[in-house]
Amino acid sequence: MFKNRVIIKNLGTHVGKAILLSGWVHGLRVLSKFSFLILKDRSGSVQCVVDHSIFDATKLHLEDIVLVEGKVVEDKRSKI
Repeated sequence: MFKNRVIIKNLGTHVGKAILLSGWVHGLRVLSKFSFLILKDRSGSVQCVVDHSIFDATKLHLEDIVLVEGKVVEDKRSKI
């Protein structure tokens, strides 16, 4: 469907690169300037940081299907 789409379980091989993810909203925490979005696909889940100056995450609801474009940043605390 999407040529450059990456599944969540393969994110570790794309650190520092711009990628495209698709999945559904599993969780959302809205703060004043940005939001934390938990995105799930068939292979796992990942936390995305959404800047409100780019997209108003308050429009999202649980189980919405989304397409996310962004840069993969490694978090040493991650289990993956």
